[in-house]
Amino acid sequence: MTDARTRATRSLFDGWASTYDDTVRESFGQMSCITFDDYLARVAEALAPAPGARLLEVAVGTAALAITMVRRWASSVHVVGVDANPHMLDRARNNVAMAGLNSSISLREADAADLPFADAFFDGVITSNALHHMDVGAVLTSMARVLRPGGRLVVGDFLEPPRWRSLLGRLVVPPFRFSMRFSSDPARRADGGYATILPWERWEEMLADRGFAVEHHVDFPAEGSPQWEPVPFIVAARRTGAAG
Repeated sequence: MTDARTRATRSLFDGWASTYDDTVRESFGQMSCITFDDYLARVAEALAPAPGARLLEVAVGTAALAITMVRRWASSVHVVGVDANPHMLDRARNNVAMAGLNSSISLREADAADLPFADAFFDGVITSNALHHMDVGAVLTSMARVLRPGGRLVVGDFLEPPRWRSLLGRLVVPPFRFSMRFSSDPARRADGGYATILPWERWEEMLADRGFAVEHHVDFPAEGSPQWEPVPFIVAARRTGAAG
């Protein structure tokens, strides 16, 4: 991640910490055919952990997904949530405490690309709405390392919409996105200027390169005409062995 990108992302999430959930719920509806809460439920459901599983959420944010998982799987799992932004972690700790789930969710500050856990420590690893702000390849490698062989990875993120690959898209989108790097709006700088929005084929390739076999993949484009906004998606993949 470049220094400029790091600053843009940090500025965005510092400002978003207190309003993140409401802001994302509103913007998510412009990109998807389902609500943000339904999307989180589907991300959690895709993990399908066994009783007693040790789970890691990377970029836990406000802990909305972690809380959804624990409520879905009752007391049979424990979730460790990590995030690099202390303001988001403060919000997460407050939300977990208000939900009465301190015994089921542990939170700590950590870099997603350098996770402070032993190899093959977790039975499942999950992340949602975060990897596009990071070095995707580095974070996937880090998550693969801490996930045991046979364990499941679930990623919820955003795909490059087909319109970006049209002639008009190729002419307009790259210069527009570059111009967003100079915006005074932190959200435009981080989301528009520096976000890594990849086609599905690239995601599939990166997962395979790190020893993952895709089990399930679903997209959630907005209803109606083809969209210019990135398309939410979910992928579940099984850790098969060492990265190639």
